[in-house]
Amino acid sequence: MAKALFYIPGTSDIYLHAKEKAISRPSNFYPVTEKVWNIIRENKVKGIKDGWKIENPREIMIKLNTGKTEKIVPDKITLPILSPLIDELRGKNLTKVYFFATAQEPPHSKDTIFATKILKRFINERLREVEVEIKEINKNPSDYDNMSEFFEEFVKSHQREFKINAQNYVCITTGTPAQIVSLALGIMQFPVQYIYVSESKGLIYCKSFEKLNKKIHATLIYQLIDELRYSSALNIARNSPLRGNHEVLTILETMAKRNLFDFESALFLARKIKNEKLSFLKEELSELARRNAVYLCLELFYRVENGFNKKNYLEAVACLFSLVDFALQCIFVILTQKDGKIFPYFTVESVKDDFKSYVEQNEELKKYLVKENIRYERASQLALSKSINFILKKSEKTGKFSNIKDGIKAFMELVGELDKEKDTKYGKISLRELRNSGPYAHSTKGLNEELLNSLTYPLTTGGFIEERVKKPVRSICGKDPDNSFVKVNRILKEILDREII
Repeated sequence: MAKALFYIPGTSDIYLHAKEKAISRPSNFYPVTEKVWNIIRENKVKGIKDGWKIENPREIMIKLNTGKTEKIVPDKITLPILSPLIDELRGKNLTKVYFFATAQEPPHSKDTIFATKILKRFINERLREVEVEIKEINKNPSDYDNMSEFFEEFVKSHQREFKINAQNYVCITTGTPAQIVSLALGIMQFPVQYIYVSESKGLIYCKSFEKLNKKIHATLIYQLIDELRYSSALNIARNSPLRGNHEVLTILETMAKRNLFDFESALFLARKIKNEKLSFLKEELSELARRNAVYLCLELFYRVENGFNKKNYLEAVACLFSLVDFALQCIFVILTQKDGKIFPYFTVESVKDDFKSYVEQNEELKKYLVKENIRYERASQLALSKSINFILKKSEKTGKFSNIKDGIKAFMELVGELDKEKDTKYGKISLRELRNSGPYAHSTKGLNEELLNSLTYPLTTGGFIEERVKKPVRSICGKDPDNSFVKVNRILKEILDREII
């Protein structure tokens, strides 16, 4: 797979050796490197590990940083930064090198265009299979705005290459601070490793930019999963340095499928997660995939809670009525099952079949429903509600279901309140009618906090969820409805935190 090196040459890239001394960073770097380039190009040179020996040296005028000028006759040229870098990357299947050379007009004394040609020649002779490309910078390399604009355009025009590269290496040893920062930040959303070459410590893989990059993307993912936007978080993760963390990607994809109620696909993915802390997620998805009505009831409670917390009221109210469906089915099974289990396993489909059969076999209930003009051929909310209230009333004398009766009654009171009408800006209307006239049902009426608070009870307060919905659901399902989405998000953040510390 393709791997590329991005390198910004500087004045410390070329060392001239004359009479056993090494000279670098001359004030007249541009004219000096031009002469050195001509020497290499026109004379016989012998390749050595880190540069060349010159067989017919020429005199060069060097202007030192002290202001002093002297003539030297260099017999050797070394590249102390590039050569160890190439040694490191030689065994990593490097395929391409980009050099960013300054070539201002008029030329600046520290322009690196000729130094870059020397570096290119060095690679061409040692790694013949590697493609080398020089990108010229014609503006001031110390100007942050100019360099930001230059590298932004470069990254934009090469982003497909960055994405498909197995690795992108960025040398941050040489070049101006404006160049290094602009390149390092511009490329950081792609697979990248930053390398620094130190004279005393040798070659170092720097983690600072990589950590910063991961932290930036992790912060975005934190925000997205808090908003339950798992698909968006997955897209961010796949195009970030976090793409190598398959556990993160799998959890995000699992939750994205779960968000769509695609429990079968979510379960398939969840089984690949080895984190023991998420074993509860596999259990939940397994039961949801089996259409276990108790778990569907809990799932819908989470959606209701999430919707109100995020002020996504349309979805919250829609899920509230679906929750009523499954909770009523759970209550019906609890009140009518024969094996003595308070919380039996049952599916949605089994309730549909069992309801009609139960009514047919209970003449008293059947007469009551017929008298109330309620069809019992299917397990509608109305039919279930009326049947449950009838059964509860009949059980008052026996004391049966005393351990969960309060929870059931509380939920049935909630169901009754959904149908109570109240004065609103739409006139007298119940929450059920309001939901039915909205975009999640049969029309386009909107839903907002003011409207919800004008109904029988303040739906938008935390007390409604906790007292009026959560407690009855806990009683009906026999499980604490501790929001699964919140638990998954907490564990996911713990995993991401380990990536950025």
